[in-house]
Amino acid sequence: MNGMTQEPTHSREDRPEALLPELADVEEVIRRLLAPGEPCLEPAAAHALRSAGKRLRPVVFLLLAKALGQRPGVAHIVVAAVLELCHTASLFHDDVLDRARVRRGRETLHTLRGNREAVLYGDHVLAGAFQLLADLSRPDLVALMADLVRRVCAGEIKQWSRRGRLLPRQEYLAIIAAKTASFFHTAGILAGRLAGLDAAHAARLGCFGENFGMAYQIGDDLYDIVAPPRADKSTGRDSKAGILTLPWICLRDAHGSQALRDLYFKIDGKDRARVLEDARMRAALRESAEIAAGLLREGAAFFEELPQSPARDALAALAEDLRAKIMRFTTGKGPGFP
Repeated sequence: MNGMTQEPTHSREDRPEALLPELADVEEVIRRLLAPGEPCLEPAAAHALRSAGKRLRPVVFLLLAKALGQRPGVAHIVVAAVLELCHTASLFHDDVLDRARVRRGRETLHTLRGNREAVLYGDHVLAGAFQLLADLSRPDLVALMADLVRRVCAGEIKQWSRRGRLLPRQEYLAIIAAKTASFFHTAGILAGRLAGLDAAHAARLGCFGENFGMAYQIGDDLYDIVAPPRADKSTGRDSKAGILTLPWICLRDAHGSQALRDLYFKIDGKDRARVLEDARMRAALRESAEIAAGLLREGAAFFEELPQSPARDALAALAEDLRAKIMRFTTGKGPGFP
């Protein structure tokens, strides 16, 4: 069965919070590492705990593990926490690099405490995450997470080095596969390894995660353009930094470089509303959303290989919810992107 084309049930029983009581244990591991009791770290730790996200990466990882018939144990709890902690550390660094002032409705750590503390606290969290993983005595898991961090950093560097350039579509997709989708890709492979799958079968789970993560990033890029100025996190950062994301690439490919210049340099000014109403821009937003939906459909082939279970249904529902949110961005309706 193709999990993406079926209507998700969204019943109380197959929501992630109902299926994953282990998330409470994951949260406790995260809390202990973020706030180790050292007075000098307390301000940054308190901020990190107040600004917690939806824990999407641990949710996807644990649902994949359960869909494979696993009963999550200590290793699963630690790996789920490490995925989130590495993501959290990357956000502290990203916000410094992007000069973002708001994330998840709160001022960013570097805005409150300065760049030095934000960067060093991010390093502290990252080192602690790898220590947790090392304590499992599974060098293969450490190697996978190290490769994840390497790919994320390389993707960010490549994106920054290409700012102001008209990227080919495939290069943009390769960048987001590295800088964002790597977390979900690695979550899939880790779930497979802990389930005892061979490399080839674990890679299949990684492909699902990568497609999900790429669609997620395309949605975030759409949000960066269409969200109102008072959204719950800094928006318009990519445009200001000269980073051409998928909607701009689609606009360029369909209407040429002149159309791109005509609209790109007006998106942050008083003409912003007119830019978003422009038929060419709306078509580019729609095409970008459809590309994301296509990635989710491709990833859905993975569900055909799994036995029916509440965890599989919940994964399908997550993917469908993401698709629906992304498509709503093209109409100006719907909630903000998570």
